[in-house]
Amino acid sequence: MKQSATIKSKQNGLSSEPMSSISTNWECKYLNELGSFSKGKGILKEQVVESGLPCIRYGEIYTTHDFILNEFKSFISQEVANESKEIKKGDILFAGSGETIEEIGKSVAYVGNEKAFAGGDVIILSTNGNVNAEYLSYCLETDFVRKQKRRLGQGQQVVHIYPSDLAKIQVALPPLPVQKQIAHILNLIGTAITKNNSLISKKESQKKYLMQMLLSGKKRLKGFAKEKWTEVRMDAVTKNFSRRNKDLIDARIYSVTNTNGFVFQSEHFEREVAGEDLSNYKIIKKNEFAYNPARINVGSIAHFKNEIGIISSLYVCFSTTERVLYYYLEQLLKLNHTKHKIETYGEGGVRIYLWYDLFGKIKITLPSQKEQTAITKVLQTADKEIQILKTITQ
Repeated sequence: MKQSATIKSKQNGLSSEPMSSISTNWECKYLNELGSFSKGKGILKEQVVESGLPCIRYGEIYTTHDFILNEFKSFISQEVANESKEIKKGDILFAGSGETIEEIGKSVAYVGNEKAFAGGDVIILSTNGNVNAEYLSYCLETDFVRKQKRRLGQGQQVVHIYPSDLAKIQVALPPLPVQKQIAHILNLIGTAITKNNSLISKKESQKKYLMQMLLSGKKRLKGFAKEKWTEVRMDAVTKNFSRRNKDLIDARIYSVTNTNGFVFQSEHFEREVAGEDLSNYKIIKKNEFAYNPARINVGSIAHFKNEIGIISSLYVCFSTTERVLYYYLEQLLKLNHTKHKIETYGEGGVRIYLWYDLFGKIKITLPSQKEQTAITKVLQTADKEIQILKTITQ
């Protein structure tokens, strides 16, 4: 296909739609031009065994594997395999069902030589010699193709896609040697990302261990072993405040989440839910804390790291006194031991509430500020290492 070409044919009754410009010598193909479709068969959950013949079930395509299938997690007996569908090297395996629109049509390429089988709701595209299966697997997860799959998905709570739907998907193909080169490069990148993610996970586990040991006093840093820690109440080291937005400052609206801390309200709810009158909202400044009194038991408490913002009047806000470093307290609040104390002091039935008067009664044990500073340096060094690794894959 020549540059800026547009698909106009309606072969096999398939409606065509313009495809954006693609490079010279690239072609635009429908999936049914690249091989033949078939369906997996059988393999119930209770038929999966610890060892035997390798197999893949549709749910594993979007929960376990990513682009390339080179290691199986499930196995079946020969008896079950006799009633199933065998897959071969070069097959593209699609999830025919999914609980969300993002899972629909997720695919992986099988590139192994091992005899293996596909269960029901797996759609199989057995590719011909005109396409590299690994390249096609990456291509099928581009935004252009994913938009096509989303339009083709049918159903409400459980979404389905069918071989006749997948046949209508268009993909851009360079010459076969270029496909292989692209797939090789992407495989190298994927391997590097996997190793980096593994290292991130290891570093995060190491930091978690350091937190548990250093913040509890089970492990002491050099020079502090003989110093005693002091038990204090939260209201002795924090100060509750309610700074209202009476002057209507020009600042973004934030929400507190249990996974990402402070986020823009527009990102949390996909829009800003605040009304026109923001005068009753609270102003929060850098290194102060806020939590949702109805959700603190699930971790909705966070340290504000930006310069200034406004948050709902429903949030409880507090700052630290000179007796505790704000970073030290932030880490302490993440410990399971501290979370358990928070749950203990909460009031209510189905939903637990913890207002500041109760939060202030929680007791914690603190070292001197000098030791807090030393511990903070260790944990912040771990944070920096993790952040550098995450930056690499962004």
